[in-house]
Amino acid sequence: MAALATVADIAVRLGRPLADEEAARVQALLDDVSALIRGHCGIDFGEHLDQAVKLTSRVGIALDLPSSMRPLHGVSRVLVDGEEVTDWWADGLALYRRRGWRRDGQQVDVTASWGYRETPADVTAICAAEAMRLIALSPGVYSERVGDLEVTYAGGGATGELSAQVRRSLTRYRPRMASVAVQRT
Repeated sequence: MAALATVADIAVRLGRPLADEEAARVQALLDDVSALIRGHCGIDFGEHLDQAVKLTSRVGIALDLPSSMRPLHGVSRVLVDGEEVTDWWADGLALYRRRGWRRDGQQVDVTASWGYRETPADVTAICAAEAMRLIALSPGVYSERVGDLEVTYAGGGATGELSAQVRRSLTRYRPRMASVAVQRT
């Protein structure tokens, strides 16, 4: 999967062209940051056209669509246990049936289109900024110990997690948690 920002995006932000060796490192960092952003948000920021998704029904009015299917552009077909049904509608978050989903455990095959035609500009900017932050990190002494001369070096430009500021900036792309009050009748 392509990175969420390009080497050209970094060059523009730095205001200078990148040497081939530097461009290779930048590309690797962009790939790493893109994977971390996708993992953090739970979506791939790609476009999915008429793809089939298998869901399992639960008794109730709504069948929640996975958060990875957002933004939803449309649902074109719904099969329940292999039989096409037409008494459904979707609102972008869930799939509804006129008389509800009456049985738990039914296989529901949904053909839908969702995602982003282009990576959102703020996601590209966030990806580029985080990669530039990692580029600016240079290896150096992380800790020292005098007894038995122990020195620990920090790696430059390598990380396994996004900065706290980036995680906050991506909040709108993450699934939201909610609670529902249930009352027995």
